[in-house]
Amino acid sequence: MASRKQSFVAGDGFDVLFDGSKSFWKTRSNLDILIASHKKQLCIEVVSYNAEIGVEAPRIYLSSMLLSTKINPQSEEFVSKLGAKKEAFNRQKKSYSVPELTKEVYNELMLNYIMQRLNVVSEGVDLTKELKMTIAHMNGDTVKDDDPTLVDFVINCPPSLTPVTVNYQKKASASEISRAQHKMQAENAALRNATRLAELTASATENFKLMMEEKRRIAAEMRTFSKARLRWIKAINRVLIQNYIAAVTRRLLNSSFADWYNAIVEKVAAEAAAEAEAAEMAEKAAALERESIARQRSILQANVSSKSGRMGGGDRAKNKVARRSLDNSQLPSLINTTDLASTSNESIKTPSGANAVLPSLGSPSGKTLPEKLLLDPMERRRQARQAAEPNNEEKSSKVSRIGKALSRKSFGGETEVELRSLALVTPPTMESGVSQRIALPAATTTNGLFPSATGAVAAAGTGRPPSLRESYSEKGIKLTVPLIDTTESGKGPKLLESKSVPRRARM
Repeated sequence: MASRKQSFVAGDGFDVLFDGSKSFWKTRSNLDILIASHKKQLCIEVVSYNAEIGVEAPRIYLSSMLLSTKINPQSEEFVSKLGAKKEAFNRQKKSYSVPELTKEVYNELMLNYIMQRLNVVSEGVDLTKELKMTIAHMNGDTVKDDDPTLVDFVINCPPSLTPVTVNYQKKASASEISRAQHKMQAENAALRNATRLAELTASATENFKLMMEEKRRIAAEMRTFSKARLRWIKAINRVLIQNYIAAVTRRLLNSSFADWYNAIVEKVAAEAAAEAEAAEMAEKAAALERESIARQRSILQANVSSKSGRMGGGDRAKNKVARRSLDNSQLPSLINTTDLASTSNESIKTPSGANAVLPSLGSPSGKTLPEKLLLDPMERRRQARQAAEPNNEEKSSKVSRIGKALSRKSFGGETEVELRSLALVTPPTMESGVSQRIALPAATTTNGLFPSATGAVAAAGTGRPPSLRESYSEKGIKLTVPLIDTTESGKGPKLLESKSVPRRARM
C-alpha cells in the first residue's frame, strides 16, 4: 500500500483513516481506496474507485462497535506495535501521550483487518465497465445468518450519515490524449477562422462606414448650394466622366487589347458559322434518311401488293434471260455514249435519280438504253471494259455481230449458215492487262461439222445459251469445244467429238 495526495473534500463529522491505493493481483487492477470513520454514526465508510475506467464501486459501511471487538488490546501484535512506537519517540527524545499512541495503534490494526478482507468481485461482473467490492470472511470470522458470504460487521448506510465527497479523476489513456489533442487543434483552427472572418467583417464595415459618413457630409454640404451651382457641378461631373471614358477607350484600342478583342469576335463568328453549317448538314442528312425510309416503305408495299399477281415460272425465266441478254448490235454505239453512262451512274448515286428510276423497273422490252444498263450489271461492266479499248472498234463490232447471231441461234432464230458467213475472228490479245471478250471460232469442216454453242449446251446438259461474256487472261488453258453434226436434218444435233483448243485463262 502506498499513500497518495488528498482525494477528498474535508468536512466535519468524519476522520480519514486511509487515503491511498491498493493492487489486487487476482484481477490485475489497481484501485484507489478511501476509508473514513464517522464518529456520530459509529460506522466506517469504504470508498473504492477504478481510475482506469473511471468507475466507483458501491460504498461499503462497517460498524465501528463490532470492529472494536475484533481488535484485542492485550494481544501480542498490539503490544509489540505500541512498544515500537514508544521506543521510536524515546530514541528521538520526544514527548508522547500514551492514549494517543494506543489509539493510533488501534486504527492501524483495524485498517489491516479491513484491507485483508477487502476484495474485488470478479464473477458475473464486467470489470472493463463496472466495479464491485466485498468484505470476504476469513477463518474465525462471524458471518451473518441471512447471508453467509458477508461478515457480521457489514451494515447498511445509516440514514443520518452524509457520504464523504471525493474528487477522483479518470486516468487518461494514449488514445484519449490523442483525441483530445485533435479536438483542441480543430477548435483552435475554428477559432482562427472565426477571428479572420471577424477582422474582415470589421475592416469591410469600417471602410463602408467611413464612405457613408463622407457621402452624408457631402450631401449635407450640397444642400446648402444654390441650384445654379448644383447644375454646374453635375455638368462638370458629366464632362469628366465622358473624358475618362474616351481616354480608356483610346488606350484600349492602341494596346494589344484591340487585337485580342478582334480575334475573340472572329472566333465567335467562325464558331457560329460552323454550328449553323453543321445544323444544316444534319437537317439535310435527316431529310435524306426520311426520304430513303419512305422510298423503302413504298417499294415494300408495292412488292406486297403485287405478290398475288406474279408471273409463272416459265415467264420469270424468260424475263430473266431477256434482262441479261441485251442486243449486242447496240454495244458499239454505247461505247461512245458517255452522257448516257454518266447519267445512269448519277441516277444510281443520287437519291432523287433512284426515286425516278425505281418505280419504272420492269420488263426490259419497254425500257430505254440507260434503263437497260441500270437493270443489267453485266452490260455495265462490258461497257466499262469496251470504253477502255478506244482502238478496237472493228474487232468489237465483229465480235458483237457473232454474239448476236449466236444469241438468235440459241433461241431458235438464225441458222448455222449465218455463222459460216461470218469470217473467223481470232481472240483479241490482252493489252495493258485489260480483259477482252472473245467469240467462239467458226469453222467449216467436212460432213457439216460446226462448233455450235448449242451443241456445247446440249453436251453439258445445262440448258442455258452460251455466254459471250467470258473473260480470259494470258495463261495458257485448254478450252474444250464440242463438234456437232448438223447435216442430218430433223434428227437434232449430234455430238461427234470434242477438241481442245488453247484459250486464255479466265480472270
